[in-house]
Order: sequence, then C-alpha cells, then structure tokens
Amino acid sequence: MQKLAFVFPGQGSQSVGMMAAYGDDPVLRSTFDEASAALGEDLWAMVCDGPAERLALTTNTQPLMLTAGVAVYRSWMARTSHRPDMVAGHSLGEYAALVAAGVLTLADAVPLVRLRAQAMQDAVPAGTGAMAAERGAKRTVALPVSAPFHCALMQPAAARLAETLPKVAFARPVITLINNVDVASPDEPDAIRDALVRQAAAPVRWVEVIQRMAELGAVTVAECGPGKVLAGLTKRINRELTGVALADATSLEQLAQQIGAQG
Repeated sequence: MQKLAFVFPGQGSQSVGMMAAYGDDPVLRSTFDEASAALGEDLWAMVCDGPAERLALTTNTQPLMLTAGVAVYRSWMARTSHRPDMVAGHSLGEYAALVAAGVLTLADAVPLVRLRAQAMQDAVPAGTGAMAAERGAKRTVALPVSAPFHCALMQPAAARLAETLPKVAFARPVITLINNVDVASPDEPDAIRDALVRQAAAPVRWVEVIQRMAELGAVTVAECGPGKVLAGLTKRINRELTGVALADATSLEQLAQQIGAQG
C-alpha cells in the first residue's frame, strides 16, 4: 500500500469561520468543546465569530489552530481506521502532530500551546516585527501573525518551555513523527521535549521535512486542517509527491474513499 503522510498547518492559516467548510460534524464540535474545557475559554465561539484581529493574536491563534488540526484528524479517523504512516507539523502544527501521534493528549496540549504563545508574545511585544513564509525559491508572503517567531528573539520563550515541558506527560509516538528542528524522529519523551524547546528559536526546516517524508516512502501528503498552504508547498518541494488539502468535508471523504480502495 502506498504510504500516507499527514502535515498540520501552523499560524497564518487561521480565519474567522475556518471550520464552516467541514459542515455539521459532531466530531469537530466535540473536539473544540474538549479544548475549550481544558483552556477555560470558548474556542468554538472565537473561531466562528472572530473578529480576525482576535484570531491573529498568537495567544489565540495557537490554541485555535492546534484544536482545528486535531479536530480534522479525528474527523478523518472517524471516517476510516487508516492512520497515516507518518506525521509532521509546521511550527505550531508540530503540537497537533504530537497529539495525532499519541505523544500528547489534547487536554495537555491546549494549555501548553497557550503558554508557548504567551512566552513568544512576551519575548517580542505584539506588532513588533513580522514574518514571511517562503513559497518556492523566488516568492515570499507575509503571514498574519503578531510577532516574529523562529529566530534568536525567541530565546526567552525557549527558556520558559524548557521549564514547563518536563511537567507535561509525554508518551512514545505511535506514528513516525518528523520534527522541525532536526528533521528527525526521536522516540524518547525527553528527546521530543528537547526538540520542542529548540524549535521555538530555530528556523523551520520544512523543505527537508517533506523530502524526508518522500525518502520514507510517502506518496500522498495530506494537509490536515484549514488552509491549503502546505499542500501547495508539497508540490513545489517534490513533484513526485501528491499534495492534498483536507480543507473541507468533501476532501476528507474523497481521500478516505481513495485510501479505502487501495485496501
């Protein structure tokens, strides 16, 4: 059977109403309810009602995008018992990948990414600096985020994560997970924690992550969550890979049927 990889988007893919395209899926709502209970805040109302400026604050964006990615993943698993062969996440998306891989529970991951977001925002005040994402060799696009991440300015945030992560329960991954900072797949919880600490102030090595997936035999790379940025990047990075965006209920159902037909 052809190998399937899932990738989870990070900040920059958020938008008001971003879950509407998935329809009235009870799995989505129950996932948001679980995350809201863990955070003590109604994330479903925030994603439905906005405003966009509220979603763009990193302390809101990170819990929302984490929950959205996990919700779509659970919706996938409700349709088919076929787990992806490997997962990765772009920046914040790595935390959604950790939940999908069984390393973190959603209840632990949501407050953790809120703390991560606050630490990043404290390191650089909102509105100071900006970020851009590469879209191929000659094109960049500004991201709707409230601070510049993955640079030396984030060292204070990395230090706070180093203090917090040992207090959070981590399990061994049940799916191969390729991290951002080393393009590696450690199994030991302490090694996973260490990579997350370093990730906060290090560049995201996304081109290498996708190429590593190809080396491991991935044929289809599915973006699990709102947006289509990572699916588009996949095709630019490696033309032999099929990039699919699970950006609505129809795309989820189509891929589930395709994978089911492969046996």
